[in-house]
Amino acid sequence: MTFEQNENVAEIFPAIVEMMTVLRAEIKTPQKPREEMREAYMRKVLRKADKDFQRVAVVCGAFHAPALHDYKSFKTATDTAILKGIKKVKTETTWIPWTYERLSYSSGYGAGVLSPAWYKMLFSNRKDVVIRWMTKVAKLLRNEDLDASSAHIIEAVRLAETLAVLRGLPISGIAEMDEAAKTIFCGGYDEPMELIREKLIIGDAMGKVSDKVPVVPLQKDLENWSKPLG
Repeated sequence: MTFEQNENVAEIFPAIVEMMTVLRAEIKTPQKPREEMREAYMRKVLRKADKDFQRVAVVCGAFHAPALHDYKSFKTATDTAILKGIKKVKTETTWIPWTYERLSYSSGYGAGVLSPAWYKMLFSNRKDVVIRWMTKVAKLLRNEDLDASSAHIIEAVRLAETLAVLRGLPISGIAEMDEAAKTIFCGGYDEPMELIREKLIIGDAMGKVSDKVPVVPLQKDLENWSKPLG
């Protein structure tokens, strides 16, 4: 069972912390100095936030969770020593639009997710997610002039839900959806399934940022150099 199939959302985060704690304890090689500095600085910021606010939410990669979850067990003096001597560098920060393709693990992004488009559907509305996803599959294939009828949708939904029951899962996951779609819609062939994975498992959505957001330094530099050209 994957975390998105757990119906008790409150149990997910403690389970991830426990899992990462065990993983880190079993890793034989010590952390690289750069990672130690990163986590020391995270704790420094967290200590300040804890003083300024009543409740603090931390967004981080799962691997770093044990170093932050019990941050009070780490001595402030130790973290200060780790960060000592780091030269301050003037930087500029901004937001940039991101894409599902870049967010996916298959892009080479080590902290990426396997199926951004599928997770978006789960996050938006878990109700009838299997039916909605299979309907999207049918629409996608029809747009490519491939056979995809209402009967295909019904059979694919039944197969995905049956696989979930046989595997003792509360809802169908991406593995069950993948198998059902490949069997019913694609007749077992990989070629049409690759299109489905590209569009409906990974996805091709691109984010947006406000025009008021500062441009990235590279863009600003290009604009400055291009002004003399008219």
